[in-house]
Amino acid sequence: MTQTSPIPLRVDHLSVGYRGETALEDATFSARAGRVLGIVGPNGAGKSTLLRAALGLIPHDEGHVEFFGAPLRYARQRVGYMPQAKQLDFDFPMNVTDLVRMGTFGHHRPWQRLRPEQHQHVAAALQLTGIESLAQRQIGELSGGQRQRALLARTIAGNPDLILLDEPFAGVDMQSESVIFDALRKLCEQGATVILVHHDLTSVRQHCHDVLLLNKRVIAFGSIATTLTRRNLEATYRHTILPYGTC
Repeated sequence: MTQTSPIPLRVDHLSVGYRGETALEDATFSARAGRVLGIVGPNGAGKSTLLRAALGLIPHDEGHVEFFGAPLRYARQRVGYMPQAKQLDFDFPMNVTDLVRMGTFGHHRPWQRLRPEQHQHVAAALQLTGIESLAQRQIGELSGGQRQRALLARTIAGNPDLILLDEPFAGVDMQSESVIFDALRKLCEQGATVILVHHDLTSVRQHCHDVLLLNKRVIAFGSIATTLTRRNLEATYRHTILPYGTC
């Protein structure tokens, strides 16, 4: 009998509060391997909070999180996280290659030389995100789309099996969005699982397999075909959705 692989991410009844206010309430879902899961909801819905609490970057009040069937400390090298670009300092004097190499630090000490396979992962990440020609450019000189591609390259340079992306398309042009989605598709074809926070319902429908509709609590979770419905969107955004092709 074939052994079932552990679920990449399982979140059970996760709740987070700030200063007496509920930011996330009783969130439960699991991400399936080799698929893209889009997290969708209005501003302030707890989307970034969900990712950060799952990763232990902020405390949670209740709940349990497992990565590949275990606490994060046992699977940390299998998980890549791309925070929002606004949280990072692009004035720091480093070039794109230096930034991408940082994605390998979970597998060695920063002062140690990269092993040959790690150099290969860095080169592959630059190629997959289409920024090989920018390898020596200072990160402060990058456009918005180039920054997001560089951050994605850093995230995947560690060769993670689970990739968590917080608004990876913020401030990007259409070309960069296409390159990023194509890269994520190829990563999934290689067996990786992707979870991303996104706002564009059209591209969520086109490029994601599953969707989590969130507004401080999980409104609906499942496949795009069965979950991204007008009724669920109205419950998520708390107003009537006008007729539109993606609904």
